[in-house]
Amino acid sequence: MKYGFQHLTAADDHNPVADPPALDTADAVDVPAPDGDDHEEYRRKLDVSTFDPREGAASADLWYATEDPEILYRLRTAGIKRWGHLRSLLEVGGVDGLLSENARERVRQHGTALETFVEAYTVGRGKPVDRDVLEASNAVSDKFIDEASDLADRVAGKPEAVLDGLSNEVNYFREDKVEELRAYLREQGYIDPRPTRSDEQIYAEVVDIYCQCGLSPEAATEATSGLLSRISAAPDPSVAGD
Repeated sequence: MKYGFQHLTAADDHNPVADPPALDTADAVDVPAPDGDDHEEYRRKLDVSTFDPREGAASADLWYATEDPEILYRLRTAGIKRWGHLRSLLEVGGVDGLLSENARERVRQHGTALETFVEAYTVGRGKPVDRDVLEASNAVSDKFIDEASDLADRVAGKPEAVLDGLSNEVNYFREDKVEELRAYLREQGYIDPRPTRSDEQIYAEVVDIYCQCGLSPEAATEATSGLLSRISAAPDPSVAGD
């Protein structure tokens, strides 16, 4: 059961942050209806960005946490786009009038499983490095910041790849500065020294949380396969923004 988790990174410049727990119907504009679209077709219509687990489960577009385009449309038109926002609303009954009890429970199960996936996937992978991180480290001077930032973008912010690139690709970047940056990244938690978990371990943890949410082992296995397929699916290259 391989899902290519090792290469999950954001494919755009979006820096997702969970919305506050409030409904704002003023934002419910220009949301296309599914009009019979299946789940994948509706993703293309909504131009859903690639999910980067290192940004946290709260940042995930709700497309990843629901299989029903009609429910997704209903949430989007209410101004709810990301799992972090919906989770906060579910906790206070904020969508009781918007979704049925069964729909709320189903999306809660998927969201909880998504959080479990992120917790397992991010072990040993650290956090993404960008220009702001490089500048805050004080290890990269103005002379090199543009080139170093471009490097970080090319390698999707992977800390070890950034360090390797600075050592091997950026001319005249001093090795002592590489080590200074390495120490900063370790200190700030951008480098996680723990071994990564295998795809099989991640899969098993997600199945287990679905079972804890009340699904049978068979249903949990099916739900896990669906969730992980959504997470690891490559975006359609013909769609701008992904």
